[in-house]
Amino acid sequence: MTLAEKIYKDYIDVIKIIVTPAIKSETKLNLREVRVLMSLGYTTAAVSASELAEQLRHDPSTVTRSLVVLIKGGYIKTFENQADGRSKMIALTQAGRDLATKCHDILDSFLAEIDGADGMEDSQRSDDVYVERLMDISQRASFVLEQAKRKN
Repeated sequence: MTLAEKIYKDYIDVIKIIVTPAIKSETKLNLREVRVLMSLGYTTAAVSASELAEQLRHDPSTVTRSLVVLIKGGYIKTFENQADGRSKMIALTQAGRDLATKCHDILDSFLAEIDGADGMEDSQRSDDVYVERLMDISQRASFVLEQAKRKN
């Protein structure tokens, strides 16, 4: 497994084990829907469903099922694409933006906790140890995730 694949897998695990359960009390969203919501939260511009599917590396029908749930929940809205007049564009509602921000805050908090475990500030790290640092963070994240999995 490459470093990029490992980081991607760990990212999905963090969303699955840390973020999704943290918002479960206020929503009924599953992992797939949380990922769609968070992805939309990274942009201020509206996107098409096909662009979103490409970003998430999901089948378009999978993304469509998530969009239906998010529309019913009031987290996203759709409107006609002005460029072509036939496709739909997707954007977060205020409720969706608030929830996406909350999800990102949970993720950021978790990552900061792991990253701060060695007590070093970013300014103290040289560029030549960056990849080594990523591997260390990845290993610590994997350890914390394994502990969380055992608790669940």
